[in-house]
This record gives sequence, C-alpha cells and structure tokens, in this order.
Amino acid sequence: MRKLIMSQFVSLDGFAADRNKTTSFFDTNPLIDAAVNDDLLSFIRQIDSVILGKSTYEMFVNFWPKTTHDEQVIANDLNKLPKFIFSSTLQNVHWGDWNNAILIKDNAIDYIKALKADHGKDLVIWGSIALAQSLLRAALIDEIRLFICPIAIGKGYTLFPAEFEHLSLTLTESIAYQQGVVQLIYTVPTTHS
Repeated sequence: MRKLIMSQFVSLDGFAADRNKTTSFFDTNPLIDAAVNDDLLSFIRQIDSVILGKSTYEMFVNFWPKTTHDEQVIANDLNKLPKFIFSSTLQNVHWGDWNNAILIKDNAIDYIKALKADHGKDLVIWGSIALAQSLLRAALIDEIRLFICPIAIGKGYTLFPAEFEHLSLTLTESIAYQQGVVQLIYTVPTTHS
C-alpha cells in the first residue's frame, strides 16, 4: 500500500495559512534556500501523484505550470506529476501545457483509499487544509512533513482539526537549514482521537 504524505510549510506558532488564508509568510526570501529546494526535489522524485483541494489548486495553477527549472529547481519534476484536484464546485481543471490535472468530484475519503491501495510510489497532499484535516480525521495520512518557518504570525489557520485532543506522532527525522527553516518528519498512528 502506498503512503499518503502531508507536506506543509507552517509558521513557528503553528499556522499553515495566515489570517487572510495566504501562505505569504514562507514566501519571504531567503527562507527557502537551495538546501530546502534540494530536499523538496529529492522528495518529489519519491512520489508519483499530488493531491490538492480547490484553493491550493487555484493558487498553484497560477504559478507552477508557467515556472521553469531555471526559476524554481522543483518546477519540472512537480509539473510532470499527475494532480488529483478535489472539488465539488470546479467544472474543469488544467495544468498549463501539462495534461495531468484530474478533477475529482467523488467522495475524497473513498477515492484516496483506492489511490493508496493502488500500485505506485507514495502520494503527497500539499496545502489544502480542509481536505488534509478530513484525511487526518479518517486516519488516511501516514506521514507528516512540516517545514517550520522562523516566523510567528499570531493568528491564522491551523493544520490540525480543532477537535483533536491528542495526536501522538513519532519523529523520524529532523533537518535544520541555514536560514532557520526546520523540517520535521513524523509518522502518524493508524488510529487516533
């Protein structure tokens, strides 16, 4: 069975998006340095599909399909991957010149269970806080990769569902980068409350 990995940049005080539902807090250079991008590229080469919710898709599709390797080292590898876009309101999806965006209007839990049971490399969900939270509730996320940015934003949107009283994760790796970002990799228990 394939793993579903949630990868997310978060602020030091634990927010995945700011009060305006943007992720501008980690777009600030030079936080995302060459070493972070090299590790992201290595990670992308270990997966074969990307899962996105509507809002993250709309943010990504306006940037990544037009971006080249010279501009962002991960661009070509990311653009080549199939993207599963979960939305009940979108009518169609695209990914620029890449013909690999698939709109899914079915139940996300059932669809992702089937994806995980299929053969292939691991899957990743980026951003997509509401979708990620529903997958956490359903115990479908196997690993969490957090990139902690050295910025506190005070208020915003948390990654984990508010009703979770206790989710005990197991740290498997930590990587500190020169500009202050820290990557923490956790395994998620198969059941949680």
